[in-house]
Amino acid sequence: MHWTHRSSCLALAVCALLGAGRVLGAAAGAAAEDEVAAKRAEARAALDKHDFRRAIDAYRQANKLAGGHSADCLLGLAVAYNQIGAAADAADSARQAIAATEDKKIQAQAYNQAGIALFHRADGKGKAAEEVKAAEEAFRKALEVSDGGFELARFNLGRALLRQSRDAEGLAALREFLARQPTGSVADDARALMEEPRRAREDFAPAYSFVTLEGRYLTFADLKGKVVVLDFWATWCGPCVAALPALQRLAKKTAGEPLVLVSLSSDADDAKLREFLAKHPADWPQVWDGKKEAFRQFQIASLPTYFVLDGEGRVLWRRSGWGSTTEGELAGTVRKALKTVHDAGQPAR
Repeated sequence: MHWTHRSSCLALAVCALLGAGRVLGAAAGAAAEDEVAAKRAEARAALDKHDFRRAIDAYRQANKLAGGHSADCLLGLAVAYNQIGAAADAADSARQAIAATEDKKIQAQAYNQAGIALFHRADGKGKAAEEVKAAEEAFRKALEVSDGGFELARFNLGRALLRQSRDAEGLAALREFLARQPTGSVADDARALMEEPRRAREDFAPAYSFVTLEGRYLTFADLKGKVVVLDFWATWCGPCVAALPALQRLAKKTAGEPLVLVSLSSDADDAKLREFLAKHPADWPQVWDGKKEAFRQFQIASLPTYFVLDGEGRVLWRRSGWGSTTEGELAGTVRKALKTVHDAGQPAR
C-alpha cells in the first residue's frame, strides 16, 4: 500500500510535469510563431518600400526561425533577390519554395520568379538560348499549377517566346493576356511588345507613362525620337540631393536639344517633394511616384538610379549611386545619344 501510494503520487507528479511541459512548449511555440510573423511582416514592409536588402535580411531571419523551409519566406527571398539582380540566389530560393509547399498559389508565384531569374541570367551569356528556354518552361509551369489563372506568368511567357523569335506564339500569349487583363502598366508593356516584338530581344525600357506635378501626362510614345534621362530619387536620399547641381548643369547645357530629363521621387507624400522643390528649383518634369509603379516597372533597387534612353526607348546607360565619375559618364552618354538623334534626322545626300 505504501509503495502503491508513492507510485501513484509519483505518477501524478510526472503527469503534472508533463502537462506543465506541454503548456511551456505550447507557449514557446506560440512565442516562436509570433517572432516569425513579426519578421515576415518586417520583410514584407521592406519589400513594399523597395528596401530589398533589408527585406532579404528579414526574410532570411524569418526562414531560419521557421526551421529553414518556409515557402512564404523563400518566395519573398526570390522576389527580393530578383529585384537586386541576384538571379542565381533568386532561382535557388524559388526552387526551395516550390519544394517546401503544396500550396498551388505559392508554387505558381515561385515558378514565375524562377522564370524571371533565368531570364535575367540569359542577358549577356553564351547560353542565353538555354536560359530563355528554361524560363519559358518555368512560366508554363506557373500557368499549369495555377490552372491558367496567373496572368503575369502569361505575359512573361509571351515575352520569353518573343525573345526566342517565336513571334506568332508570343503574340498569341500576349493577346490572351490582354483579353484577361486589359488595363495597367503590364498591359501597356504587352501592347508595346505586340507593336514592336523586337523590344523583347533588345534592351528597351518598359512602356512607361508618368503624370508630372504640373499635371502633364508623359508616355514613352510621346517622347519617341528624343533622348530621355530618368532620375529615380527621393528628398531624404543624401546622394540624390548631392547630384542635383549636376542635373541642373545637364538641363542647362541641353536646353533646346531633343532631350527630356524626368525626375521620379519615391517620397512618402508629395507635400515633402513640393516643399523641397520650392527651396531647390529644378526646371524639368518632376514626378511623384507615390505608389512606386515606375519604381517597380524599372526594377529600382537603390537610390539614386539613372537611365539614359535613346530615341527609340532603348537603354543606353544605367547607374545606381552617385560618385566622382558619374556626372562625366552621364554627360558623355547623353552627348553621344544626341549625336545619334541629330544624325538620324539629317536628310540623305
